[in-house]
Amino acid sequence: MSQSIPPAIIDLSSKTSSSVYESNRGNFAVKLLVLHDTVGSTQYPDNNNLGVDTTGYQNRLVTTLRWLQGDGGVSAHYLIGPEALGAPILRLCQENWVAYHAGGSANWPSSWHAPDGTFYQGNVNGVGIINWISIGIERWGSVDENPGPKQAAALLALATDIARRYNLTADQVVSHKSLEGDRQDGVTMLTAVRAAISQPQPQTHAPASPPAVSVPVAAQPTQSPGDLIGAGFNKLIDFLTPKGTPTAPAPSPPSATVTATTIHIGSTLSQGVAGVVPYLGHGTVKNNGTIIRDKPTGEAQVLRNLNQGTALRLSAYTDKGSNNGTGTRWYLIDAADGGGWIYSGSIN
Repeated sequence: MSQSIPPAIIDLSSKTSSSVYESNRGNFAVKLLVLHDTVGSTQYPDNNNLGVDTTGYQNRLVTTLRWLQGDGGVSAHYLIGPEALGAPILRLCQENWVAYHAGGSANWPSSWHAPDGTFYQGNVNGVGIINWISIGIERWGSVDENPGPKQAAALLALATDIARRYNLTADQVVSHKSLEGDRQDGVTMLTAVRAAISQPQPQTHAPASPPAVSVPVAAQPTQSPGDLIGAGFNKLIDFLTPKGTPTAPAPSPPSATVTATTIHIGSTLSQGVAGVVPYLGHGTVKNNGTIIRDKPTGEAQVLRNLNQGTALRLSAYTDKGSNNGTGTRWYLIDAADGGGWIYSGSIN
């Protein structure tokens, strides 16, 4: 069978403000694909039936792009443009960046139960954990409209390409609505995308390295951006597209907390525990015979004992535990080091 062709993409990531993304995922792997709709409102009327001409859609798209590239304090990795403009696929953040698309709020924090039982919720360095492990796709339009055929085709092509490169299953594709209780978007195309991902692929592809540059920019083949997205949009693309050959930014150097091992936030031992906060850290056991328990309390089941000097990677903590009245903070040991909860006073 012939190798499938990735969708054509116009790279606008160089115009996205660094205030709405983290430039390095660190040791977080992509485990989730989140579908969004830009969603209509009186102030931001994004829908595919505006009743305006091409120029009107161009102007509206410019406003949407500015919102997703800095003005709104949020971002996304990709935006599927309006049906009337040919539904172009626009890259707003490189895939190895942490886009601010599904962080949640204090009243509605984002959370996700992974197929392997891991529970993800909380923040890392002030950024919602879901953002660290996901890629976000925005579809230009309202939650109460059906996508046009060009939008549907573009979204299916992009989503299946991402899922194939990161080995994501249909269960690892979710709507924004399922992550945050006050959201309604991302549902319209969810069933179709999951069905497409479940279909056998003609050829298995390993995730590209780095994934940020694995998808070709539309201007590289013989077709130009204008050819791909139809007449009337060239002026907008000229305004938005970086001049010269688009190149992906060099990956940021790893921070001091980044290790070669993927840290598994949560694990089944975090389920049912209040106030779990994802955390990237290390600790060393103080004393011989230190007890590791299945919950953050001194009365919980003993899992094992560790000796002085044992080095541990830590993936979360809670300040709502208890240890015979002497303190409340407990750390969740990373699954790679055996898992379990250790009292904060037992480690350096």
